[in-house]
Amino acid sequence: MEFNEKLRQLRKDKGLTQEELAQMLYVSRAAVSKWESGRGCPNIEALKDIAEFFSLSIDELLSGEKLLSLAEQENKADIRNLCKLLWGIADMLSILLIFLPLFPKEAGDAVYAVNIFCYDEGIRTVYLFLFSLLFLSGVLGVIFSELKFYRGSRIISAVSLILGIGTVISKLMTYVVLTPLYTHTLTTAEFGIVELVVQTANLLMPLVALGINQAVLRFGMDGETDRGSVLTTGLAVNIIGFLIFLLFYPVVRMVPTIGDHALLVYLFIFCATTHYLFAYCIKSMHRATLFTICVIIGTAITVVLDILFLAVWDMGIVGYILAIALSDLTCSIILIFAGKLYKLIRFDKLKKTITKAMLRYSIPLIPNSALWWITDYSDRYMVTVMVSEAANGLYSLAYRLPNMLIMVCGIFMDAWQMSVLSEKSRLERQKFFTNVFAMY
Repeated sequence: MEFNEKLRQLRKDKGLTQEELAQMLYVSRAAVSKWESGRGCPNIEALKDIAEFFSLSIDELLSGEKLLSLAEQENKADIRNLCKLLWGIADMLSILLIFLPLFPKEAGDAVYAVNIFCYDEGIRTVYLFLFSLLFLSGVLGVIFSELKFYRGSRIISAVSLILGIGTVISKLMTYVVLTPLYTHTLTTAEFGIVELVVQTANLLMPLVALGINQAVLRFGMDGETDRGSVLTTGLAVNIIGFLIFLLFYPVVRMVPTIGDHALLVYLFIFCATTHYLFAYCIKSMHRATLFTICVIIGTAITVVLDILFLAVWDMGIVGYILAIALSDLTCSIILIFAGKLYKLIRFDKLKKTITKAMLRYSIPLIPNSALWWITDYSDRYMVTVMVSEAANGLYSLAYRLPNMLIMVCGIFMDAWQMSVLSEKSRLERQKFFTNVFAMY
């Protein structure tokens, strides 16, 4: 009797459906169906789980010849993954080369060996950009070589790659192109104020929108709730929350430093929450490619507007915030029409049960967001109060480098969030979470 016939018979003897057996083995029902139809064979680890579940030995499930062939295939796959891991580590370690005196530089009649930080700014920027790409490709290579989790691996690898490309390109453009622009066109005090305005807006956004954008992603991906009702509910909560927040304008005006730029705070919050709402909806529809394209377009718009507003028209703080706000607004329009989200927005689809469920999910997340904000950004306010706005500008600029490292983690976390939400059964989510956390 072939393996597929044995598995089918064993399952029926226990009175289990394919779905029930899949849950017991922490795999998808499609995997069990493929095994029973003879279109595929489980790997060694899955065979061990099957044998243990049915109280059999692996030899009783699979013939020695097939078992040997399967083990040989897995061994080759493990070697390939090991090679990918080693290449990834080598690419990551290449970043150390920028600190070594391996690059030639003429000085008079002599040529000296120097590190790239001794080059002029233009050449140094090109080298840093190339080494950053090499480092990030190594990081992604290491992640992909380690992600071997049943069907979740395919999801997270594809999503990580797509989201990673968009995030890497946008962040590199921000750090490589915009940081020198900011340092040349803004004083340290202006840059410090800009950081306070942006981080104040980031703190207020979950409070204004009640964290509903996270619920849009969660309920949009569960496959059980009408996506039109989810998006419409999210939009309604955002609008109502912002209108209520407008009533607190006199209070915001009284806050030191921030009060002078209250209108910019409101503009930033409105455009950013709207952009995040539609972006999360697109992500919930598994349209990661559109999301990535929009990220790249948004970053390009920010770069162009920053050059115009800061370098050409010298608009200072207003130009900085206005560039970001207009970029967010443009991205929202692109997502609405390219993703055809306008077809989902129907206020007659608002349902009290869905609204309550989404708010029960999102509101408890607000303290979590606030506490993370306190951990990450409250020191900006302390530096401003205890030292000066100029000192905060220098302090915030110094954070750009560690933010690049955080970005790598963020790529993985975004994909992890989308992948774990796509697992339908509770047991699949538990298995997926356990495996990813162990690797992380």
